[in-house]
This record gives sequence, C-alpha cells and structure tokens, in this order.
Amino acid sequence: MSEFNDTGSSGDNSQKEKHIWTETTEFTNPYNFITLGEKCMRKPYEEYTKSPLKTGWIECTLTTKTPLFIPNTTNEDAFRINKKDHKSYDFFSYDDIKGQDRTKEFSEPVIPASSIRGAMRTMYEAVTDSCMSTADDEKILYKRTPIPKLPGMLKKDDKGWYIHPAERVMLKFQPFPPLPNEVSVNINNFHEGQEVYIRKSKKHYDDKEYMPYTVVAAISTQKDIKNNITFFGYVHIGEYMHSKKYESVFVLEDNLNDKNRIRVTEEDVENLRKTLKLYNDENINLKLKEERKQDKGRKWYKEYEVKEGSLVYYNKERDKDKDKDKDKDKDKDKDKDKDKDKDGIYMTPACISKEVFNNQLKQILKENGGYNPCSSKEVCPACALFGMIANDGKENTAISSRLRFTDAQAEPRTNKNEYYEKITTLSELASPKVSATEFYMEEPSIRPDLWNYDYAINWNGNSSEIVKEYKPRVRGRKFYWHSKATITSPEPADPEPTERNSTVRPVRKEVKFTLRNSTVRPVRKEVKFTFKVYFDRINEEELKKLVWTLNLGSNENANCHKIGKGKPIGLGSVKIKVDNVVERKVEIKNNTLTRSENKITVDLKDAVNLNSKNIEEILKITDFSKAPNNVRYPMGYTKKGGKNAKGTHQWFIANKSYSNPSMNPKIHNTLPKILDSKTTLKDYYEL
Repeated sequence: MSEFNDTGSSGDNSQKEKHIWTETTEFTNPYNFITLGEKCMRKPYEEYTKSPLKTGWIECTLTTKTPLFIPNTTNEDAFRINKKDHKSYDFFSYDDIKGQDRTKEFSEPVIPASSIRGAMRTMYEAVTDSCMSTADDEKILYKRTPIPKLPGMLKKDDKGWYIHPAERVMLKFQPFPPLPNEVSVNINNFHEGQEVYIRKSKKHYDDKEYMPYTVVAAISTQKDIKNNITFFGYVHIGEYMHSKKYESVFVLEDNLNDKNRIRVTEEDVENLRKTLKLYNDENINLKLKEERKQDKGRKWYKEYEVKEGSLVYYNKERDKDKDKDKDKDKDKDKDKDKDKDKDGIYMTPACISKEVFNNQLKQILKENGGYNPCSSKEVCPACALFGMIANDGKENTAISSRLRFTDAQAEPRTNKNEYYEKITTLSELASPKVSATEFYMEEPSIRPDLWNYDYAINWNGNSSEIVKEYKPRVRGRKFYWHSKATITSPEPADPEPTERNSTVRPVRKEVKFTLRNSTVRPVRKEVKFTFKVYFDRINEEELKKLVWTLNLGSNENANCHKIGKGKPIGLGSVKIKVDNVVERKVEIKNNTLTRSENKITVDLKDAVNLNSKNIEEILKITDFSKAPNNVRYPMGYTKKGGKNAKGTHQWFIANKSYSNPSMNPKIHNTLPKILDSKTTLKDYYEL
C-alpha cells in the first residue's frame, strides 16, 4: 500500500490531496513476448536452395480447443441486431451472404489459408529467430505523458524553425460561472490563434503561489488602456475533456533575443503534425467519431494547423551536453550517426498530451540486433522460406514463397448448426497499444524512473534528468496466452439464438452493443478441419523446422496455436497435427520422365534447440494444458464516479502514480517475462 498525490504540482506537499492504492486480484495479461536473440542471422538466398532439396506437401488436421471466430465480411449485419454502428458477422465460408439474415441460416465453416499462413509465419519467425517481417515503419510510436509541457508559439526565421516561449493565462468559458477576479466567455465567439488583449488577475489560480498559471480578469479584441486590458496574446482552444472549464491565452515573452529562441528541427515539426494526426484518428481517439456525429463544434483541434504561428506546448528533453558535443564535432562524420541522432524537442497541441517519438520501430529493431524486416538479398530463414518484398533504397528485392497453404475444410456433419456456438456479443477489443512502454519495452538494466522509445529519465525533485546511456529495446514478438476461462455449450447451437443465450465466456451479461465490439457466431471447440501445406524445393533443415512449427514439436503434446479474432478474450486456440508428409519426385530414368509420391518420416529430434530461450518461451506460452487462470487486461478502480471510474487506463495511470506525484510519473510494475515463475500482476484499487 502506497501513497501518492495526483495534482502533480510543485510546492508544499501538505496542500496536496493524497490517495492510497492497494494491489489485489491477480491476473495474467493476455499477451507476452518471445525474446529476441543477440543477432538476426542472415545469409544469401542461394545458400538456402542448395541441393539436396525436397518438394511435396504436408497433410494436417486442425482441431479447435476453444471457440474460434473468423468473419465473413460480405455481410456486416448478419444477425439483424438493429443497433446503430454495431456490426454482426457470421463465420467465414465460401457463401456470399450479402443482405441475408443469418440468424437461422448456417454455412459450412472454412478457415482461410491466409489465417493459417499468417500464424505459421509468425511462429516460424519466432522458432528460427528470424526478422520481424511485419514491423510497420508507418506506425507512429507515441505515448501520452502526464508531464506538463511549456507554452509557446512556433515561428520561423532565416535559421529555421524555433519556439517563442510564452505564458499560459487561463480563460474560463461558459456555462461555467466566473470566480472572483475571473471572466467567463462564450468560447464559440473566439477561434484558434485569435489575437486578443487581456487583463490578468493579480493572484495566481486558486490563490496558490506554486500554481504557475494566472487567470484572465478581462478580455477584449482591442487594447483598452483605460481598463488596463493591455496584455497582448493569442487564444488557444485545446483538447476536449469532460467538465473542462478553461481554455488558454498565450502571452509571448517580451524582447526575445536569438539566444533564447528554442530551436527545433524539421523532424520535430513533422512529429507535431503526426501528433495532430493521432487526435484525428478514430481508431486511436475512440471518442472522436461519437463527437463528430453529435457535431459538437471545435473539439479535437478542428481549427488547428501546424504552421508558422501555431500555438504549441513543448518540453526540454534534449540532452544539452549532447548538443555541446555536436557543436564540437559538427564537421566530423556528419552522416555517420545520422540515424541515431534522435533527441529533440517534443511539441504537442496540449499541455498534457500524446508525445510522438523520433525513433521508428524498424530503426530500433535494427539497433537491437538487426531484427528489422529483411531488405536485401541476404535474408533470414523465414523470409527465405515464406518469401518477401522489400526496397532497401537502392533496388527492389523480391523472393517468392516456397510454400502454399490451402484453406482448412471442416469435417462433414449432418447438420451445419452443429459446427457452431450460439450467437454472442464479444467484449470490446482494442488495437494493440504500443504506447504501454512498461509492457512493450524491455526494462532497462539501469532502471530509470521512466523510459520510452526515445529517451529515459530520472526525477531529481520536480526536474527530469536524461539518462545518457539509455538504449531502447523492444520486448520481442507478441504472442497470446491460452485461456482456461473459455467454455462452450454442451449441446449444438440452437437454430433460434437470442442476444442473451450465449455460452461463450468472453461475453458478459452487462456487455453492450457498441461501435467497438461486434456480435458473432463462433465455431465450437473440438471441431476438426483439414488442410495442406505444399512445399517446393526446400532443404531438410527447413522441412524439419516447418513441421516443428506446425505441430509445435509433437502431435501428442498440448501445445497449440492461436488464430482468428478474439485472442485476448480466449478465442482461437487450435491444435495442429501433422498427419502425413509426402515427398514428390520427378526424375528421368532410362530416358523416361517418372513421377513418384511417397510418405516420408521427418525426425524432429534435432529440429530445434530445446534449451534455447526462445524455444522454452514458445513451449510455455503455447501449452494449452497449463493455460493460466484469469487471463485478461489490467483493471484499475478509482473512487470517483462515472464511466471512467474503472478501466484498463486507470491501471496504467496508477502504475505510474502508485507511490509518487502523478505529474512526476515513475513506472512501478512491468510485464513479467514468460519464463518467470510468476507471470501475474495485480489490479489497482483506490482506497
């Protein structure tokens, strides 16, 4: 049990409200990471295709161990839920079900080859310690930081971009009534960046000297000397927040000389544009679509543009000592460490906001042992077998796949409804949050207070200090635990399901129909499918590793893959068994072309190194018989009311505020490693 304060202000701690959090209720986070090795090994593609080579196919049986769902996207209202923005899907099949009411209709389920192939490639990459081929360099790496930033205006001169520091003056807007020495305005009468004159109140906000903000006592579009409305500033309309009472007026510092101009780079400005893009992305800003539909005006920076004269907030995370070193060596090896020179000024449109990082995932992976996607003719084992397309900046490189997966066909059943679970509405599934750096990144050995994709800091009082020796490292390859919590109906699906008769555990009684979840009809557990994997000119080692990847070492063990939708909530566990491996030979004998097909035995004894860390991790996280209990996302519970009183986001807030002021965040818990004896964490409760 620890105390922390959530105001984040400097000054007399006795004035701060204190909170106490306690840890209780253990859970296992749905995902974890297979560790990357020291170095991604690559070699010329020709090295993989030296004789002797084999061609043939592998016959497999796939058995669902939990309900499985893959959507048939030809109909997004398959079950006529009649809830606005809520989608419902039947399971994937070869049938075009567009426009049909599928409530009482059933098709033979099919698992598309792409779903199997994608999962097998990901696993093969982990087994062979290959590159991370799906690393997305277009994905913006960002994190919301609770550390307040400083106000300023973005300007430009003959030397380039710079920030003109400013003072933020708080501007109350209606319908909230003004306090003494305040004015309350109709904010709709003002626009972003509007020039105004103000009179500041004589006292700081809430009459607390440690508060850095003052309050507008009067405002006018013209200078009014008689009424002492003489401070010139610019209106800044910030991020929407529930019950928000204040916007801002930025008053620029007077007589700013060149020395005090805060220089920023073109990359810093581009990152500000990316930050604005995050606020306007409905997949990230989940409230945006709802707000747009309700036409609630200027929320989410509708009027904001990144240009000369933009009002910004900024921090000073640049390493000043590093800047001095750069000045000394500016004429030396200018391009040598260009990619590593990532420190900069972080600008955002809000005081407490998302922060876009300079580092990109591919660059971090490159510096973490070269696990960035292959981009030349020297390739990793997975790219050599599954194929790749890349551009290294000099030429395009393409390697065709030497594997072909077929769709998986379901075993015949008399009644097609016997394949299925009852129709059910899933819990909300969010996209992966790479901003959760305490989960997605390695905890540095130097153990700073905070770390992210660009920098690490330690707190010295209320000042942050850059950790110079910090090097960001990602946790590895993301995989999901199996879950014992998923249960199925003992009988086949009722042909007349209702919205409340689901027996799939991921569905809760209180689940609501929203834009962020969907209603589905999963395939039941213990349904068998068969498929084939055709291989062409692969070597003996590749064949062994491919078979090992498919059955995870044995047909008889309990190690299973995860495919389809709903992995975090217990769906998609499947066991693949390799039934037969058939080698096809085409030879010329006695001037005659002959073809033979023979079953062969693939000895998996030395297919992989069972003592290697990545294999040990794979075998543990895929073991269905030892699936952990209570697999779910973290939860934090606060004493405040409303819909935000509890949730995963409250856990991450508490995790940085557990025993310290929340504006001076410090990471408390990190994600346990797969091989740890204890892989659980605890929820947070505010007492």
